[in-house]
Amino acid sequence: GNLPPWICSDNARIGLEMERCLMGLSEVPELNRPATVSGSSTEGSNSTEKGMTIAEQIRLRLPLVVRYNSLSVETSPELFVHPGPTGHVALSGTALFVIASLFNHSSRPNVSRWAVGDVTFFVANRSIEAGTELCISYVEHEILCEDDGRRTAVLGMDFVDTTTDDCNSSNDENVNVDTMVEDDGKRRFDTDSEAEDDKYSDDDEVPTMPVVDAEVQQELMDMPPDERLGAIDELLAQAEGRRAPDDHAMDDGDDEGEDDGEGGGEGTPWFQCDAHQLRILQALTLDGMGQHGDALPIWEGCVDFVDKNLPPMDESGIALRVQAALCAWAMGREKVAHSYARRAMADHDKLFGGGAARFRRRYRREVELNIRPDAKKRPVRGIKVMRKLFPVA
Repeated sequence: GNLPPWICSDNARIGLEMERCLMGLSEVPELNRPATVSGSSTEGSNSTEKGMTIAEQIRLRLPLVVRYNSLSVETSPELFVHPGPTGHVALSGTALFVIASLFNHSSRPNVSRWAVGDVTFFVANRSIEAGTELCISYVEHEILCEDDGRRTAVLGMDFVDTTTDDCNSSNDENVNVDTMVEDDGKRRFDTDSEAEDDKYSDDDEVPTMPVVDAEVQQELMDMPPDERLGAIDELLAQAEGRRAPDDHAMDDGDDEGEDDGEGGGEGTPWFQCDAHQLRILQALTLDGMGQHGDALPIWEGCVDFVDKNLPPMDESGIALRVQAALCAWAMGREKVAHSYARRAMADHDKLFGGGAARFRRRYRREVELNIRPDAKKRPVRGIKVMRKLFPVA
């Protein structure tokens, strides 16, 4: 009863087709007989389902089954080439797996997953003692470092995502998210359907969802580099709570001198992943301007964020170490570059298997990306760099 309406926001045609199929169940004679609810006894049963036919009960339950158990399926989403023409964005979608639907959610998952097309692999990301429940995260890993309220809001389920070391008790399905208000009156985040499309609560511009999404990132990357760095600095100050929200942070500057006095004080920090994404864009921009000495500490900070806040061996850490290695290589700091490259390959092998050969297959286009300007005496991209930094043997 607490879940939002079942919709297919990515493709209205698919949603309508599924609704048509569900309505067609009533045309099957065997499904038109009364359904049995909670065995033969109606006491304690779901009153919503009383008197329903089997077809009506399926129409009620199936959307919830899909809602609770569907998983995003993306091929190599951690790669920087993923959104571009040489990436695999066309292989992204949503899937419903029978066995995988048995995984419960944990804010500290001991299992990670990755996909190749419509095949999904589930891999332990740490040593697991016998008898320990295997859990995955139902949300992106960068959300897991947020507080219980924010994680619950992003989940959009009808349980509170509580932080715990025990995977078996990482959520309480008897807790209603609509009751998430502290006795002292402090605001907690909820999953009110009226606010689903709004990234902010009504109170004090408190974000209930990540702010720096793909649209914001693209808008930033469309700016000239110098202007982009200024906008990123402004947004970082807001994301870290050092500055109150400023609607003009990404304006073109035409309204200079019309400051209304707001935006000068401290604000509420955004999601930590917002600042993380902005730092990645900052490092990419500095690298693209040839300012590798300024970019490398930022890449290193991004790697540190992943190591401290995301589950072990997270695939984004591999991608960031590759960029740190390439940045250090462009600077001529070969020892640093090789150190990051070795760790990236080792983590990749633990998570994806296949040794150096599979790593090079997956990261070939990544190393070919035209991120950094050409150096006079050394290549900064392509097969020569791949052979130097990521050798097969």
